[in-house]
Amino acid sequence: MDRVGAPAGGGAFRSREAVVTALQRIHPFDRVPAELVAKVAEHLRWRACRSGEVLFREGEPVQAVFLLRSGRVKIVTVDDDGREYIMHLLGPGDLFPAVGLFTGGGYPATAEVIQDGVVGVVTREAILGLVREHGDLAMALLVAQEERIRYLQDRIRSLVWRDLRTRVLEVLVKHMGDQLTHQEIAALVGAARESVSRVISEFKRQGLITKDPSGRWRVRSRDRDGG
Repeated sequence: MDRVGAPAGGGAFRSREAVVTALQRIHPFDRVPAELVAKVAEHLRWRACRSGEVLFREGEPVQAVFLLRSGRVKIVTVDDDGREYIMHLLGPGDLFPAVGLFTGGGYPATAEVIQDGVVGVVTREAILGLVREHGDLAMALLVAQEERIRYLQDRIRSLVWRDLRTRVLEVLVKHMGDQLTHQEIAALVGAARESVSRVISEFKRQGLITKDPSGRWRVRSRDRDGG
């Protein structure tokens, strides 16, 4: 059997059906009929991505959509003082960017790989061509955009109404099992690294959080532990 759609460094797909199956694990293609996913697969190119690689920069023209098969990517923006803010931390199964596909213009933020992996790339032109022909795909992409907007609204509410301890704990719960540095947590909660480090040290003293040897965070349940 021919091996198709082989992502460099990620192993080859043994059939076109395997490519479709891989795509159906990536949201929002999990909501799209298999025959339509197969059409998307015809335009998809897989490639390896390495930690530190920038997939696109804020302000560059939106030319492609990326689908993360493995690895991790952070979506960041930088203020006038050079301070970095993390808008999203993406993992396997995520599609990005969520903004700019339909309207064009520039990428709303910068995408940087923070863990080696494999990414699929589809040109904006190809996706728009399929959207014009298939309403199911258009609806799935619009739903994904709405979900991302709701996520950002929740982030804004958290920044406005919740104190730093609560924001840090929310990030650790959401990304439990991930390898996050203090700086990355600070960039997610919109605070100085030193302040975040103090909060994390306090949580550790209270036994609320732990960090395993691989650097992955764990949040303990007080109810489960009888506290």
